[in-house]
Amino acid sequence: MARDRDSGQALGLLMMVVAITAVMVIAVGHTGSVLILHQRARSAADAAALAAVTGGRLAAEVTCRANGCRVVRLRSTAGRVEVIVDLAGVQARASASS
Repeated sequence: MARDRDSGQALGLLMMVVAITAVMVIAVGHTGSVLILHQRARSAADAAALAAVTGGRLAAEVTCRANGCRVVRLRSTAGRVEVIVDLAGVQARASASS
């Protein structure tokens, strides 16, 4: 008789393990996407800063647009350029000098 009462116990546990695993997979996927977006923003900021050193603000904006972002701020002083870009709500900063 004890066997009849315990027959559905494993199924409930298995469903709980499957649900927890699904939540973890979704969380890891989302975290990975966010990390990739941040890296893309940093790379775009680096490219924009290098372009600004050689070609000024217009070159930085063109380079940034080619990378799918926009220039938020560009500051140039004595051969050094600092750029802040926005890519899908993620901002990144980079600087370059000639």
